Amino acid sequence: MWFFSWFRRVWQYLLSDADVLERYRRAGAVFGDAVSSIYMGECRGFDKLHAEWARWELEVSRRGFRTFSVDAFRRLGGWARPIPGFGERRSGGEKVVLHAEIYRQRWLGKIKPVIDFNAMLNQPGVQIVQYVRPSTEGPEPDVSPDHDPGVD
Repeated sequence: MWFFSWFRRVWQYLLSDADVLERYRRAGAVFGDAVSSIYMGECRGFDKLHAEWARWELEVSRRGFRTFSVDAFRRLGGWARPIPGFGERRSGGEKVVLHAEIYRQRWLGKIKPVIDFNAMLNQPGVQIVQYVRPSTEGPEPDVSPDHDPGVD
């Protein structure tokens, strides 16, 4: 197994910056699309999507480029909105921000579905719910069961 991990690291190292940025953009867009539907719970393979985004984010940051929040990738993947400043290098002294790691600490595995699928299958009608939209921008929000997300 060590050979495959070694080969993967060498291959990743040999990729051009443009290739790495494109893989980061694609992995982030797929993850962002999954996060845009998080009110239904984490989809199957969600942790693998996160790991892929984290892997390319680490490589992008190692090469000196800016990284972007899950919010930016949610807008890209879920709504096809471009990310301003994507592909720009960090300025001198600019701190590295690993948004995938922030997401892992704050959100991964912690969001439960807010839609009652049994009720949806057994009773026609609309369900109105409030849910937390995961973010890696700003301070950590209160996601305790007693917190009303509509009231801050």
